[in-house]
Amino acid sequence: MRAANAEWRDVAARLIRHAHVIVLILPPDREFGEGFFWEIDQIRRNDAVTRTLIVLPPYDQDAEAHRAALHRACMLLGLLDGELDNFKAHEYELLLPSTTLVIRCTRQGANWWQAIGQTSGRRRKTVVADGTYLDGLERAMLEIDHEHP
Repeated sequence: MRAANAEWRDVAARLIRHAHVIVLILPPDREFGEGFFWEIDQIRRNDAVTRTLIVLPPYDQDAEAHRAALHRACMLLGLLDGELDNFKAHEYELLLPSTTLVIRCTRQGANWWQAIGQTSGRRRKTVVADGTYLDGLERAMLEIDHEHP
């Protein structure tokens, strides 16, 4: 969604207040900017943390980019918990598997979903499509529906 530069914060705040689910898609190569930090603050202020999903780029397309996005997701989870805390972010890094695709923020921390059909040994490259994320997103949204009818 686009809004005029002068109005984007009003539009974003309204969307955050009324959204049943907030999906944050982390690009593989972009650091958080001032506007993103503002949006995270709005999510916290509007008690929407438990309705927030974080989607990462696929792990087998560009492993380095996925690792960088996973690191930023861990920082984001720490930020959604409260203040940016490097120790808390590191705890999430130890907790989340390297193949994590979808993360849901919860009151107890986080739930996550990995790529399905993962095998040990030889890996095949997967085509990134809605099916790549469908299982994780569906389960995460069902959890939100159950907690926030």
